[in-house]
Amino acid sequence: MYNNIGDKIKTVAKTVGIVGMVFSLIVGFFICVALGELIGGAGVIIGLAIMVGGSIVSWMSTWLLYSWGDIVDNVQQINETLTKRDLETKPQSSRLLQSAKSSQKPKAPAKWTCPKCGEQNKANAQYCINCFTEKP
Repeated sequence: MYNNIGDKIKTVAKTVGIVGMVFSLIVGFFICVALGELIGGAGVIIGLAIMVGGSIVSWMSTWLLYSWGDIVDNVQQINETLTKRDLETKPQSSRLLQSAKSSQKPKAPAKWTCPKCGEQNKANAQYCINCFTEKP
């Protein structure tokens, strides 16, 4: 139902435009005939104005709807391109992540305990902060 929705919106826009133009032509023709008999040339001019003006307004009113369909198409294309690119790059990034994990050295303990006084010291400290005993 929602596949190619942009194309469907553009088709609706075209259909609405065509129906509006045909409607304007039919109404304008009947006004030409009806008012032409009653008031003469002025009725024909009014009918022709409705035919031309209504057709132009119908045509112009479809621009927004057609543009919306075009935007939806473009967004779908961008989404498909990004999805395809993600699928192509994911295996490579997974391999890089896996190799990075396997090449990491095991981490040293975060702290060490002084054998003389039992003080907890930072892993990078070379001497105990309490009794200045050298790190074992």
